[in-house]
Amino acid sequence: MAKKSKGFSELLKQEQREKMQRQAMQEMEDDIRQGPLKEEFVDILQEPKGHARMSDVLSAFVGPYEDKEEEMSLNQRQSLLGIAVIAWNLALLPKDQRKAALKEIIRELLKGEDPLFQREMREIINEMVARKDQFFADNQRYIVNYQLRDLGTEFHLTVASTVPGEPVEE
Repeated sequence: MAKKSKGFSELLKQEQREKMQRQAMQEMEDDIRQGPLKEEFVDILQEPKGHARMSDVLSAFVGPYEDKEEEMSLNQRQSLLGIAVIAWNLALLPKDQRKAALKEIIRELLKGEDPLFQREMREIINEMVARKDQFFADNQRYIVNYQLRDLGTEFHLTVASTVPGEPVEE
């Protein structure tokens, strides 16, 4: 049997990644259209022309928080991304509303948790908000949903966000 070329193998892997990305985005769009945010986020774009892919932006945003010493598990990465998404969206609020919103988020998500853990989470989120303000201030897109998949040799991140320049209705 003839040996397949390395180029063919890479092409096949790329094709599979693209198919999985389209499928993941479709699944997220379906979830959003059926969920509580369906009225606010009916127009989800996969890749708006002239704007960075939000999966790339979110990956860059969490980069400094990834454990470089050890390979992070799927659960660890999902936890990190969940915190990052909270911080990202919180940073899009007016500064005078952030403290109250963070207090509510911590109360809802971490009720029953140790107060020290709650304080540490608040500090991490505030640090990430400052990072968003400093390095990603021009990007005003809310992250609506994300999906992280373990492909065995790598992780694949898909992000759904609001359309650039479109404010979120309250």
